Amino acid sequence: VIGRNDNTNYFWITINPSPNITLKELQKEIERYVKRTFIKSYIYVYEQRGSEANEKNIGEGVHSHILIERDMSANVSPYDIQKRTRVAFKNICDSQNKSILHFKQMPEEYIIDKFNYLTNKNLDEDHKDKEEKQEYDKIWREKNLIKNYYALGNLKIKYEEYIIQNARQENSEEISEE
Repeated sequence: VIGRNDNTNYFWITINPSPNITLKELQKEIERYVKRTFIKSYIYVYEQRGSEANEKNIGEGVHSHILIERDMSANVSPYDIQKRTRVAFKNICDSQNKSILHFKQMPEEYIIDKFNYLTNKNLDEDHKDKEEKQEYDKIWREKNLIKNYYALGNLKIKYEEYIIQNARQENSEEISEE
């Protein structure tokens, strides 16, 4: 439950736009949203639900995941952030439907879990099917000139540190196998 006075600073948002909404329209709304004064930093990605099992559907089911850090100096409660988020996306999805626009407060210790989800690392059993879709996300992003992620501020720094740490870990694993 989103509280009015909670001190949690991080929020995980998934937006599933209506099927008639174009990628450009989704991008425009997200770019507008992340400029809100209550957002101190963010990272977001665009994904699709297509897979090898049905290559015809690659590019369908476009959606976005956004991780935001609240700017405490804006003096906006988590409740109001959720309310403003639902209003911000009402023109591209049924923003009152929690399975269409998913909004979750999360403590700072879950940031790495969300980075893992965004990059397909260390997924739990419930999300293993995401691995195949991630490969098709890469193809789809290249075709549509979409970056792997968009980020600003503290979350960008943390994410880049996370990527470097994972690369070092993978290199050390390769060296130990030789």
